[in-house]
Amino acid sequence: MEPLVLSALVLTRNALSSPAFNAAGLYLILGEIIRLLGQRYCKFEPRTYVWIFCVGDFLSLLIQAAGGGIAATAATVDMADLGA
Repeated sequence: MEPLVLSALVLTRNALSSPAFNAAGLYLILGEIIRLLGQRYCKFEPRTYVWIFCVGDFLSLLIQAAGGGIAATAATVDMADLGA
């Protein structure tokens, strides 16, 4: 594989997956802050917040991947607009 193509693939993969991992890290930090301040300020346990946000992020990544797949394999402009 050519170096330019390989670097483009690595950069694209990092650009797409990095925000999700950064957000997951922030959710974990949120859970720790809740533990430190006390649960009297929250409606749910800290683990519940982490699970809700991480599952939501994962589902949004799946939906984006499905839309990208539809747009990439579209044979007509209407199908490409459906995935966009």
